[in-house]
Amino acid sequence: MIARNIGIVSLPFLVQIYACGNQDSKTFSRLSQSQESPKSFQLNERTIQVLDPSKQSHIELEPSVKFNDRWVGVAPDCFTTDEAQTCAFADFGTLSLEPKAGSLKIKFTATRSVLLQGLSLQGLLQMSGARGWLSNGFQSWSQTGLVSFKEKPNADALRKALAQTGEAEVYRGGTEFSWWYSFLGSDALSFLAGATTAQTLRSYVQFEKQGDTDYMVKLISGAGEQVALEPGQSVEETWFMALGPSLQEHLDAYAQAMDSRKQRKPQAPLLGWNSWYNLWDDVKESDLRAQIDPILSFWQQRGKLASDALTLTLDDGWQEKWGDWNENSKFPGKLAGLAETLKAKGLRLGLWIAPFLVDPDSRTAREHPEWLVPEIYYANPTGKRFRVLDVSQTAVAEHLQATIRRLLAAGVSQLKIDFLFAGALEGRRFKPMTGMQAYHEGLRLIREAAGENTPIFAVGAPPLATFSYVDGWRVGGDIAFKPAFLGIPRPGVPFIANQARSLAGRQPFCQITLCDADPALLRSADQGMVQAGAWVAAAAGGAMVLSDNLLELEKKRWDWAYDLKQLSNGLSSQPARLESYFPAEVPDSLNSMKDGFFTARAHVPEIWVMPDGTRVAINFEHKAKMIGGREVPAESSAILP
Repeated sequence: MIARNIGIVSLPFLVQIYACGNQDSKTFSRLSQSQESPKSFQLNERTIQVLDPSKQSHIELEPSVKFNDRWVGVAPDCFTTDEAQTCAFADFGTLSLEPKAGSLKIKFTATRSVLLQGLSLQGLLQMSGARGWLSNGFQSWSQTGLVSFKEKPNADALRKALAQTGEAEVYRGGTEFSWWYSFLGSDALSFLAGATTAQTLRSYVQFEKQGDTDYMVKLISGAGEQVALEPGQSVEETWFMALGPSLQEHLDAYAQAMDSRKQRKPQAPLLGWNSWYNLWDDVKESDLRAQIDPILSFWQQRGKLASDALTLTLDDGWQEKWGDWNENSKFPGKLAGLAETLKAKGLRLGLWIAPFLVDPDSRTAREHPEWLVPEIYYANPTGKRFRVLDVSQTAVAEHLQATIRRLLAAGVSQLKIDFLFAGALEGRRFKPMTGMQAYHEGLRLIREAAGENTPIFAVGAPPLATFSYVDGWRVGGDIAFKPAFLGIPRPGVPFIANQARSLAGRQPFCQITLCDADPALLRSADQGMVQAGAWVAAAAGGAMVLSDNLLELEKKRWDWAYDLKQLSNGLSSQPARLESYFPAEVPDSLNSMKDGFFTARAHVPEIWVMPDGTRVAINFEHKAKMIGGREVPAESSAILP
């Protein structure tokens, strides 16, 4: 087991990170060519260091590898070169740590047949004044936000949380760990750690307060996966770490360390209208066609014409069954007819599908049960259990790609691919692979079939493994639910606040892909919250979309949101920044919009700095509040000086 007491360290293999500041030239002499971040690592015999003369904080991390449900530490024999450090792990294999472009690549290579379950860096962080830490969820909808240190992680609770999938994971309390990345500290000083790859393993961060200024830090790649390795085979993942006084600099550097399609082939932000939050899965072709002229009128009033690539996105409800992606009887004119009509009006047709999920009652499931991953499923809120396609099979890969090509040939110009997390579920596939490996393969197949020029927006998707294949990503949960008994729940403050909290916690992801924070709904909230919702949408920087029935919407509400300043920021391809990423009150755990019968209060940072420099205060409280020297009305927003 790894030593827990890390004061004066005499271990053979160590990562040291000190607070970032004005580093001397000697510290980075070996890695000066990267010039990507002032927080690169230096190799010194058996240490990797980032130094700062102020030394306001300090952390030392030890590596370990998990085999057969047991964490194993390094053996005494380590070898250091200018490029990497390599140490043996008993007779299982070797682990190398390689600084690369501001990050640290961790690579295990087997020397005999082994079952690898995880890679870890662990150590004690010394930092004063920490107010809380970010708990990030696994995928788009999962609860994300700052939490306090009042609840210590429990081993049983950790195991249960790591095993949660679907709705249970979405509505997480978040006290056990943070998926993919996290930061800890205050506005004055912070530590950020985040995986930059997810090729084989899922990664997470744990913080545990052990004293007034001491925090145990665990950076772990491996959350239940098992990878069978033969001699010479390897598994690697990469981590970014930064420690110092500027959290925004850490977030920026972390964003730069990740790969994304946006860096290679940027696309325009999403602009237009989506059927979901108006017509739901009851959508009919006739209802959709009735919205076309009002949609054009709304956007033309704001200077957006056909040249702005306006897109009408047909969401869930058009298909025969999930898995049978053909038009149902509600669409007698078929997709091709609808696409032709839209094209004549200067609009593009976007289409929703859930490519990895299959309804057990579908023709696909009945005719090809062998295409489905055995014994895994996704249960939706109604309790229906959807099956998962096994993309490791050649026949399934051909079927998936043929489906994508057929839809595009019918005139679809843009894809919204949803419930993607299902493709990453662990299961016994035809070809042995982890859930993340299967996820990569599924997205690779979709992108290959769609071609390089088709915009793809991902929803219900884990971040890191998604960004290389898609153009945009839903950053938070749904902005409304389909009305149930007595019209409850209504769109409003709990949904918008929940969305804003997720967006604030995922700012670095939105730097490297087009983030969609869902539309501002114009129909139900009062004017102040409608405008606040539009600012939240604008703060994501990657999509400005409508989803109201414009035929029935009061004309006065047409003017309540999506003004020129909101549009210019919302279509800037960059997210807003926060003057402080720590809310005024840091809660003990995360709530969701559903808590308190849809009256939950989310703790959200208050001052948002838009890409053009506009400072916007958003007040989600039920009473007026002073923010940035100005009184902001309850459940409203205001532009600050």
